[in-house]
Amino acid sequence: MKNKNSIRKQACLLRANLDKNKRKLFNKRIYETTIELVDSLPGNSAFIYESYKEEVPTEEIILALKKTQYEISTPRILRDNEIIAVDCTNKFLEFSQNPLSKRVVTDEFEVKKIDIVLVPVVAFSKVGDRLGYGGGFYDKWFSKNPSAVKIGLAYSFQQFDNIIAEEHDVKLDFVISETSLFNFKNYR
Repeated sequence: MKNKNSIRKQACLLRANLDKNKRKLFNKRIYETTIELVDSLPGNSAFIYESYKEEVPTEEIILALKKTQYEISTPRILRDNEIIAVDCTNKFLEFSQNPLSKRVVTDEFEVKKIDIVLVPVVAFSKVGDRLGYGGGFYDKWFSKNPSAVKIGLAYSFQQFDNIIAEEHDVKLDFVISETSLFNFKNYR
């Protein structure tokens, strides 16, 4: 766990210190590559995190996919610290709140069929290992939804090849950075 915690700390520091002009340029490149990749994949439903602080932003991605008739869902937390995908196709999203602090409310319903999932990445490896914030929320969700295409959004400096995966960790299919589209399963 020490390895993961030190990588987490280093990656978050690098992300927090990214120059705002570079961040804007990097985010534009990631957005363009994400839309291109999603357009090339089968399906019409996407489970997408609501970006928070220095995470790769998802607001424009969500808006673009809504315009192309994608069904959009976002994470909500159940009492047992498990995430579910709730429909937000016709809802206004609150990007200023930590997505993993949002609980399910009575008018939200779980989406069962997800084609594509876009997840935040703290760090990733050259073989598709993803390091998140340490709660295992997405790994549990991935295990229950194995057919969804798993796409991580990150900056290139978040690649750390000394990540030691644990038995419950689920690899990503793709990671999109400002410099590369990492295709871990030769998906297309």
